[in-house]
Amino acid sequence: GSPWANEEMRATTLFLAALLSVLGTTHAFTATAPMAQLRRAHHSPSAQGLPLQPRPRTAGLSLRMATGVAEVSFAVKAAKTGALVYGVLIGAGGISAGVKTGSKPSIISSTVAAVLLAIAYVKGLNVLALITSSLLSVVFAIRFVKTNKIMPAGVLGTISLAFSALFAVAQLGL
Repeated sequence: GSPWANEEMRATTLFLAALLSVLGTTHAFTATAPMAQLRRAHHSPSAQGLPLQPRPRTAGLSLRMATGVAEVSFAVKAAKTGALVYGVLIGAGGISAGVKTGSKPSIISSTVAAVLLAIAYVKGLNVLALITSSLLSVVFAIRFVKTNKIMPAGVLGTISLAFSALFAVAQLGL
């Protein structure tokens, strides 16, 4: 095979190992935790003997339950998982392409973006995922205009825009 194949595989494997270590073993494959910080049961109306009340939908939260855990919308759950998937895609793809072409800026920028998305996933910071994906959408749009190449700028710009829309829907609680 190509002399780059082994180097690309090593770089991608190292990136994934580093990303998983940032995420920690307890968070690496959890897709059900809510994106927003939730209060414990002693703050809920039911813990004070009051009936449960529907709440306005903010950031995907729709109802406080007796256990103190809020029901989370599908968009918020999908955004949390999306931050992980998008982070791995951007990180592994950027490192692989950077090693192949010898582009240090590609390696650095994709690693920074992947780490930001990993932090968004672990900490439940949907707004960080939204900002990161929006900035990448702009970067890929500029690259597409300059190069007029569908791959990688056009495809990654479209993917970044789609993830930005997902993160925006979850952030707005729609």
